[in-house]
Amino acid sequence: MKEFNEKTRVQVPAMVHLLRLGYKYYGKIDKSKAYEIYDPNTNILLDVFKRQFMFLNPNFNKNDFDNLLSEITDKLRNDDLGRSFYYDCLLSSTKKLIDFDNPENNVFNFTAEFSCVNGNEEFRPDITLFINGLPLVLIEVKKPNNQNTLVEEQKRMLGRRMTNKKFRKFLNMTQLMIFSNNMEYKAEDGIRPTQGSFYSTISEKDCFFNSFNEELVNGDEFGFYKNFEYKDIDEIQEKQILKDLNCLEIKDDIEYQTNINRLTPLNRIITSLCSKQRLLDILKYGIVFLNQFREENNMPITIKQKHIIRYPQLFALFALRNKLDQGIKSGTIWHVQGSGKTALSYFITKFLTDYYSKRNIIPKFYFIVDRLDLSEQATREFEARGLKVNKINSKHEFKEHFKKQSSIENNEGKLEITVVNIQKFDLEKEDDNILKYDLNSQRIFIVDEAHRSYKPEGTFLGNLLNIDRDAIKIALTGTPLLKKDKETWKIFGEYIHTYYYDKSIEDGYTLKIFRDEIETSFKLELSKIHDNMKLKDKSVKIEHIVEHSNYVKKFVEYIINDFKKFRVNNDDETLGGMIVCKTSKQAKAIYYCFNEIQDKLNKEIDDQNMQTNYKVGLVLYDESKEDIANVINDFKYNFKIDILIVFNMLLTGFDSPRLKKLYLAREMNNQTLLQAITRVNRPYKHYQYGFIVDFADIKSNFEKTNEKYIKELNSYDINDSESLIRTNFYDDIMQKKENLVKEIKEIENIMFPYPKNNLEEFSRAITRVNNKRVLFELKNALVRLQEISNIAAFLDDPKLKELLSIFIEPKKARCMKNEVENRINFVNTQEQFKDEFANEIEINSILSDVVYSFKMVDQKILDIISENENSSINNSASLLIKKFTEYKYPDSFEFKKIWQQVIEKINALRIKPISDIKEYSEAIIFFKNKSDSLESLEYKDNLLEKKYNNDVTWVKIHKIISSNSKSNKDSNSNIIQIWPIKNENTIFECLNHIKSKLEERRKNNNTFVDNESVVIKAISNYAKDFISKNNNKRITEKEKQWIKKASNLIALEYIDAYRT
Repeated sequence: MKEFNEKTRVQVPAMVHLLRLGYKYYGKIDKSKAYEIYDPNTNILLDVFKRQFMFLNPNFNKNDFDNLLSEITDKLRNDDLGRSFYYDCLLSSTKKLIDFDNPENNVFNFTAEFSCVNGNEEFRPDITLFINGLPLVLIEVKKPNNQNTLVEEQKRMLGRRMTNKKFRKFLNMTQLMIFSNNMEYKAEDGIRPTQGSFYSTISEKDCFFNSFNEELVNGDEFGFYKNFEYKDIDEIQEKQILKDLNCLEIKDDIEYQTNINRLTPLNRIITSLCSKQRLLDILKYGIVFLNQFREENNMPITIKQKHIIRYPQLFALFALRNKLDQGIKSGTIWHVQGSGKTALSYFITKFLTDYYSKRNIIPKFYFIVDRLDLSEQATREFEARGLKVNKINSKHEFKEHFKKQSSIENNEGKLEITVVNIQKFDLEKEDDNILKYDLNSQRIFIVDEAHRSYKPEGTFLGNLLNIDRDAIKIALTGTPLLKKDKETWKIFGEYIHTYYYDKSIEDGYTLKIFRDEIETSFKLELSKIHDNMKLKDKSVKIEHIVEHSNYVKKFVEYIINDFKKFRVNNDDETLGGMIVCKTSKQAKAIYYCFNEIQDKLNKEIDDQNMQTNYKVGLVLYDESKEDIANVINDFKYNFKIDILIVFNMLLTGFDSPRLKKLYLAREMNNQTLLQAITRVNRPYKHYQYGFIVDFADIKSNFEKTNEKYIKELNSYDINDSESLIRTNFYDDIMQKKENLVKEIKEIENIMFPYPKNNLEEFSRAITRVNNKRVLFELKNALVRLQEISNIAAFLDDPKLKELLSIFIEPKKARCMKNEVENRINFVNTQEQFKDEFANEIEINSILSDVVYSFKMVDQKILDIISENENSSINNSASLLIKKFTEYKYPDSFEFKKIWQQVIEKINALRIKPISDIKEYSEAIIFFKNKSDSLESLEYKDNLLEKKYNNDVTWVKIHKIISSNSKSNKDSNSNIIQIWPIKNENTIFECLNHIKSKLEERRKNNNTFVDNESVVIKAISNYAKDFISKNNNKRITEKEKQWIKKASNLIALEYIDAYRT
């Protein structure tokens, strides 16, 4: 059999696809060629690199090249993630390693399994891409449905490669990494990629996998790929690839032709990221190095990071370029909160610097904010990315800076940006006259948080937009203003690019948010306080209540206990919280009584390990700048503060990934609401959710707000993709407890046929299951059950916990999952053996007493013909028919299905008897499989009988009801559905309820069963009662008709069993 594996299915097709993009196959590179064709210290292709360097730098000589090679080798040894190599070599202004503006001047190569060796350690990327001989791109592939998911690949990169200093020089050279198992994205994966195609760059600790989705072209998600100008596959190179990878024989296979299709997931991302101009753009504009500082054990530490541009940021740059090319100088970029707008501002600075430099124009960048904390945050983020930041806090400083002609004011040659805080500009008397425009410069205003109250008239910002009429004005927002006459787009211009919540969650850039209503007991206590105060003074306002010490103390007590559970359940002391207060006075009251309440609660706890020592920080608009900055730094960077207490502060622009729990105590609407709740949506460690404790009932306001934004998004969607935009974003962003309860019910149904209390019985039950689809469904159900158990623990939700504890023990669920995985692996192994032996033992057993004769069919094939084959088949069929006639529940859907298949096979054999060994083997295997299926069905019946305490009458009723529900799903069935429940577990619960009620009534009145109409009515009432409570709604007329028919059926079986 030809190979069908990772190499032939994914690796080779990807390499062949690179030929379509204009890459040249370099051939396999053997270690023996070290120093001859490649440098083993860097894996640079020496001949290509030297030839291209001399071509791009005609004034340099061989000594210059040798010096450059030494310089590169030295810089790659630095512990800087390749920063010095990137800026001093790859983007050098004095020597050209790559011609970024003219792709045709570069040479693009690739090879397979090129070892990166240092001493006795090495790793081999599946595919390496070179530009001018520099190995800048690595591609790692897995076959679809590989047992080791991309999560494992992510761990492998972090655990074995990035932390290994011996590999550092090779990774410092690497700018882009692609990982794929050639499967479509799984939308619900979010931050935990298990399937799809992803890209990343190297890092010290974290390796974030980015998904990539092209912009729609005329509403077609594959439009970019369909319109791409591919080259024809060079058949000579293709043949060489197949030969070098020892799979020349697959060339004409249909599977190979399928896998080299241009639209496979892996080939799509290779086109998106590695097509020549796109790759050059990413390398030049889409790489950024960060140095972030924080305190740890009172010592300053530096955290080095390397980021690669996210695809919505990249497309925002392209969209901006298109607008500028059209002469449009203003517009709005609407990207969801948490999607990286500060990083986007950096990329805009880098991108437009190059854009205008090519036109001999000096660009000058101004980042406009209207709050001190935003100014400080932006400054810190830009400096971390290597920009030189100038700070302006007054109108006079701003006008003086306008007069300067140079684009940079530093001696290091760094890119510059000026952060302008216009918070108090309106209070200054400096005039706002239009300044003279310099023909050799271009001012670019980037307005941050453009959804804030920037009025189109009467403010300095309004005048700023006119102070330089030729300036580029770019507004950034996650939630644009929609209020009439103040819409963000009317002030700043039409939308340049949009990227909304659902896509960001799907891509893993932001998290879903879990909204938790406060506990009922706490609600009641607050309600008592509220009512008592109202009785004393009927004119009292709600503000007075929430500021009162009685209210505040109860409020703080709840938060301390809840936050303690939150950290304990997550086993993570780094998680932070924020209390959003209704009034400034309430915020102060909470802050000043917090330690008092904490001390009181600690005295009630004997175990010191369970006592808390939370530090809180107060942030109000009237606090000093220094105090606010210190609190923010101690929470965001130094982890000295556990919970922030805020009023009208930090609800926009504040970005701290550790903030994972928000206590929302004030009502909000429109963009303010979306801004507030998305404070907790940043990815952090392994967390899948941000959490909100909702004291203000935000759900209805959220839905109204979201509806407005969807309408706005649809009205101005620049990709003409209105039909693809979904409006159910509450479910996308907010995870609801009702959904989890529903999921548990669905899992119960999947697990219904299996014993849950006895692991050994469970193991024996799944041993009879050979269908991998069923096994994977069971495994996924158990995995999701564990996830729900964790969420229930995070929330400390008693209802969920009770539901889970009744259903199954978490520890047993984990063991069950392991058993199912073992069974799947075993079935896989069996299938492998099956291919080799083809049921050899079974066939030998049957044929052992048969007399053989032989006949020649042709010169290659011999058929073995038995003289009594048909009699053997008849015996097998007769034994099987006997088994079927003895089956206890012939009305069940599963039985009828198997029986029908057996009858059809027997009739077919009567018409056309066995004529060769292949048909004989197939018939034997068929009857053996059907016999096994019947045994498996009888085993499941035995488990069901145990559920009904071996009362076969109710098992029979269950199977009839279940069969009718299942057969109704078959569109070809003529059986009328008689039961409004399709969930097998719920059918059992309902019938068990009816059974217990009937038995209870029969004990009180033994003659009750003699009256058929009374029994039918009783069954109907019991069924209605159960279904109404289960569905949490009134019974419909159609359901009444179903129940009537089912009640007659149940009564008939029940009375008949009682009488016999």
